[in-house]
Amino acid sequence: MSATEGQLALYNERQIIAVPGAELDQVQSGEVVRSEDPYLASDVYQNSFGVASFALGIPHPSQRPVVYEGEGTAGPYHGDGEDHPSPSISGDPVKRAHFYNTDRGFAIVRTIIAPTEVTTALHEDKFLGPAVIDKCCLEETVPSDLDEQTMQTGLLEPASWLALPGARDWDHIEGINPYTDRIRQRLQAATGSEYELLREYPSWHSYRVYREVLEQIIRGCKATVANFDEVLSLLSKGTPKLHDFKGQSIEVGKVALLPEGKSEPQ
Repeated sequence: MSATEGQLALYNERQIIAVPGAELDQVQSGEVVRSEDPYLASDVYQNSFGVASFALGIPHPSQRPVVYEGEGTAGPYHGDGEDHPSPSISGDPVKRAHFYNTDRGFAIVRTIIAPTEVTTALHEDKFLGPAVIDKCCLEETVPSDLDEQTMQTGLLEPASWLALPGARDWDHIEGINPYTDRIRQRLQAATGSEYELLREYPSWHSYRVYREVLEQIIRGCKATVANFDEVLSLLSKGTPKLHDFKGQSIEVGKVALLPEGKSEPQ
């Protein structure tokens, strides 16, 4: 993969880079694309440490499952009101679309991946690390009324598999669904850094609010990488940075990468 142009932006006074999704999700020779296949619905946003976030779009997803804390999935919502967490929303068609008949709409999986050096630094503290990850991914990122599925189903399957149609018939790829893995591999090729999955947050919606939902998810992706940049700058001063944001524009894999042997910009 050739180097990909990226544009610098500010979010909450933190510099981030937007790598065009159209470049990272190009159809390559031999690939067969179907209308029902998931796709990259946003650009890929990165901070100076290389933590990246993006939106995976899923047309006509699997029915949203009922998920119990610590026990995993227990079948889909049926729409009879008995298994709904808040019966008071029954009169709100947009809210109902987050839970009932979700295969008629679309799903968005807000995805966060990071270089191995970053994930290693975060996981060194088994108590603080998970809390820091959750704080960065959830604090002031997306509105709570999007009803993202935030419970981690680590004992069963990655969160994105809850939304992908037919996912149970596939072989898992190192805990990452094949669509996310494609973006991860192409980002690795562009930056030369190994990436791992940090978190996934699926949500289900009606197509009537597609634009509004996507805008909110994109802001959430930007906020997430800005949060990680702030926290890593304070808590993990020894964590190497991937990008030098001194220029007005950067090219991933070239200008953006720090000079060889240099761990942090001066």
